[in-house]
This record gives sequence, C-alpha cells and structure tokens, in this order.
Amino acid sequence: MIAKRLYLSSFEHLMVAQDSPAYPCVVFCRMQFTGKLDRDVFIGALRKTLDRHPMLRSHVARSWRGLYWLASPSQSVPIEWTRSENKNSWVSDSRLDLFEEPATKVFVDEASDACEIVFQCHHACVDGLGLQIAVEDLWLLYDGTLSGQKSELPEYKISLLPNRNRFGISLTQIPRVLRQQKLGLVGIKQFLVRKPVAVIPHRPVLEDKPDVLSACCHIAQFEKKTVEQFRILAKNRRATLNELLMCCIFEAIADFRLRHRFQNPDEWIRMMVPISMRSTDQDAQQTACNIVSSVFLDRMPSQIENSESLLESLHWEMDLIKKNRLGLIFIASLWVRKYLATKRTSANPARRCETSVVVTNLGKSFSKYPLLGQDGTMRTGNLILKNITMLAPMTPFLASAFTINEYAGNLFLALRYDHRVFPEELAKELLDLVVAKSTDWSSRPLNLSGVLSHG
Repeated sequence: MIAKRLYLSSFEHLMVAQDSPAYPCVVFCRMQFTGKLDRDVFIGALRKTLDRHPMLRSHVARSWRGLYWLASPSQSVPIEWTRSENKNSWVSDSRLDLFEEPATKVFVDEASDACEIVFQCHHACVDGLGLQIAVEDLWLLYDGTLSGQKSELPEYKISLLPNRNRFGISLTQIPRVLRQQKLGLVGIKQFLVRKPVAVIPHRPVLEDKPDVLSACCHIAQFEKKTVEQFRILAKNRRATLNELLMCCIFEAIADFRLRHRFQNPDEWIRMMVPISMRSTDQDAQQTACNIVSSVFLDRMPSQIENSESLLESLHWEMDLIKKNRLGLIFIASLWVRKYLATKRTSANPARRCETSVVVTNLGKSFSKYPLLGQDGTMRTGNLILKNITMLAPMTPFLASAFTINEYAGNLFLALRYDHRVFPEELAKELLDLVVAKSTDWSSRPLNLSGVLSHG
C-alpha cells in the first residue's frame, strides 16, 4: 500500500514543473510483437502489474505541505484499443494531466497476426529503467496465466518508496560524499555561464493553444556482429560502447549544423546524459519509480573535430563522474529548484536553450529474462517481441533526444524529434549522420599514442 502522504522528491518536482500543454513531460515505451494478443489475459496481467507498481497508477495532489502522490485503483489506468494492419506509429497526442488523471496510459493496436503496445507515462512517476522493470513483470504475468504456471516474479517492496531519493547515502557517508562533490563545483559554474545552442534553430512552441506534440521518431538498427565490432573498437580505446556512440552523436550534430550553416565556432553543444542512481540492494527492491539523475557534457566545434581526442575526453569525464558519483550534484541543485513554481503556466516561451540533445542508454532489454528463446528474443504466451523502444520527453529548445538500447543482440538507436520545429527529413538526416559516423570508426586506425597517454 502506497503511503497516503508520499511527497514528491526534488527530481519529481522538476518533472512536474517542466510539464506543460506544449511540452508534456512524458516518456514512452513501445513494444512490437508477432502473434495474437489475448485481450482478457493482457488486461488481467496489466492490472496485477499496476498493483505491484503503484507509482504508475498515481496522480499528484496538493496539501499545505506541498505536492504528494495519491494512488488510484489499477482499473483507473485507461487502455485504448485500435485495430489496423499497417500501423507503425506511436500516439498522436502526448498530453497527460498529472493533477487530474493517473500517470500512465496504455495503447494497444492489434492486427491479425501482430500487435503493438505503447506505454505513456509521466516522467515524474518513473524513469526508463523503472518502466522496464514493470514491463518485465507484465509479460511474466501474461505468460504465467496462459501457461497455467506460477510466475516467478522479483520481490519488490512498496514500503521502500519513501527511500527512493536517498541514493544509498547514510549519515556516516555524508562527509565523504561532500568531499567528492567538490570536483563538480567547477561544472556548476560552467553550466550557468555557458549558453548551449539548439541542434536546429527555432522558436519554442507557445503555451496558449499549442500545436499537439505527438511521439515521432526515426530508428536505426545495428546487427549483433556490428555491435560487437563497435564494442571492440571502444574497448581498444579504453572507452565504452556508450561513450563511442556519444562521440558519434556529438560529431553528427556538429556536421549537421555546419552543412546547414547553423554553426558558429564559439558555440557550445550540450549533451544531457541521464544516469541511474540505483546502487544498493534496497534500490533493487524498489517498485517502478525515479532513481535517476543527469550529467551534462559540453563541447565546442573545435573540440569535436578530432574524433580520437573527443572520445578520450568523453571517457575521462564519464569515468570521473561515475567514480565520484557526480550525479548527486544535479540532485542537490534540484533542492533549490524544488521551491519554484510547480507547474509552468506562462504563455511566454523559455528564453534560452539549456540542453542541445539528450542521450539515454537503457542497456540490454530483457537480457536476464526467463522467457528468452535460443535467439535471445523474449517470448510470452504466443507472442514474440520483435523490438522495444523508449522515447524521452521534449522541452523548449530541445528538439532531439536519442535513446539507445540492446535487444536480442541488436542495438537500436531511436531519435525522437519535435516535428513542430524539426522537419522529418532533417531529423532523418541527423540520424543517418550518426550511423555514418559510427560506421567511419570501423575504418579508423587505432592511435596507440593517444590511447596510452592515460594508461
């Protein structure tokens, strides 16, 4: 049972404050299956999943002490059913009023031998990894019902939700954590002083009678063999696959802006990278919720020109962030922002760009799942999962966000774009540039002198 007064964390406050009619703060998860869905079994499995993960069926209420979560029955989460044979879209409207309705909507599109299921969730209630936790439960329950066997579900404790924003820090650890955070103080100054640019110049959508923001994306898929090649390329440079992809995205953005004559030599391109703050056994027992922070990586065009140096600098910076838990800096800054207005209602657009691009890596989907076939695909009942993709929210001046995940050995790179300001063909061009940059790495000789310089 969720606490009657589960007050919003500082991160959740930010997600509510960033939400608006023009820029709904929602995340999406789309799963495409082959096979025919059993409606009744799906509904039953969904309701049980929502019972296990109460944040997904909660809305926000106000009291004199502030905003808090109020859980609703699992039946309150709506399911929209459609039927088509050639649908490959998401949803046409991403608005969700967290003060009036539960934090989740579910869309199911059925064809004769396939189905597509989309979860739309307010980011204030859950992050990407938390949503994946709930989705895994859903399909275990679905399969268990059809097979007649009891589902072996992970053990989660709803009673731990009040601790979701403590990040495993005890009173005795506070002095050491504070010493570590000194390294991030320079970053705070840089964040405030630098003025990043949007990937494509535009004016934010006005809040009064805004154009509807649908969920639009382009997706690139890398086959298993190619993914392993990328992983080896990164490892040989003492970097990670994620850092290599981040490098390619920086390069693609700089190239894109240069070829369209948007770029100036003294500008900053800012990449926001969400990072999981799940670090303890208690975090592993949390139901679906937000246990996440963000870090920001800034680069000028001149710092992007040399690919090897760029990758080396990204690895060094990310390694420093991980070792010293510098994601806590962002969380700490939100304690101040928490006391700002809880909902943006002004008709005036944001005055400046704060983030150029978001890059989220959700890791390997269903990698340790009990319902995997020999080819690594997830099978539940008579359904086979073809792919799973998640999308991040859009904010003013942020017109593009990349989501990376691996499934069945393949890597999927999804680019969500704001179709109101970023034309579809230009968004496709940007994604194609990222793919081209990643392919270029395969033909680049290893510069051992650069690699060994930090050995």
